[in-house]
Amino acid sequence: MRTLLAASLLIAASGQALAEGTYVRLELGRSELDLSGFDSANSESFGVTIGQQIIDNLSAELGYRSFDEFALDRRASAGTGPLNNLIPPGSSSPERLDLSLFEVGLNYRLVLEALNPKLYLEARAGLALFDTRSSQFTDRLGGLSALKENSSELYYGLGAGFRLTEQFDLGLNLTNYQVNTPIVVSVAGGGTPAVIGERDIDLPTLTFSASWRF
Repeated sequence: MRTLLAASLLIAASGQALAEGTYVRLELGRSELDLSGFDSANSESFGVTIGQQIIDNLSAELGYRSFDEFALDRRASAGTGPLNNLIPPGSSSPERLDLSLFEVGLNYRLVLEALNPKLYLEARAGLALFDTRSSQFTDRLGGLSALKENSSELYYGLGAGFRLTEQFDLGLNLTNYQVNTPIVVSVAGGGTPAVIGERDIDLPTLTFSASWRF
């Protein structure tokens, strides 16, 4: 529901004032979440972006991206750090992460005229605003933690594409996101969850895209 609402709002916003050089890009792909102490987890990813050309080859973009829930399994060789001490032995899926983000940034396009004027490369960078939710993280006392965090981090990516018509093109994109979130665990007898540290999450995302220019 959140994904459909955000996509609808972005597309509706673009429809209010379509100008020459405006485009909408839809992306579908897969993300890999890399978190210290856990095996890597994969998830489907969906994104929608509205862009506006500023000058030749350079555009400003506003986008939304949603990820399916990540199921994290404890890594057998994780060691005995503060995070692992709170995970009971034998826990199969101690945590599930739900991530989504809004992003604002710039996109530079280089047309490969020498090879084919319909081929292009792209470089993107900007700021991602994350909404992170966590569930089913059980400590040794059997409690359930609660993690809900908003944060902002830089992102960057590369892409390649082929322009099928003047308005429509297809592309392949690799974007790297990084998000820093606190480690939050429940306390005995309930009460306010305790923050015991921070963790850095790497989130490389590979997507196929379809773009329509107005």
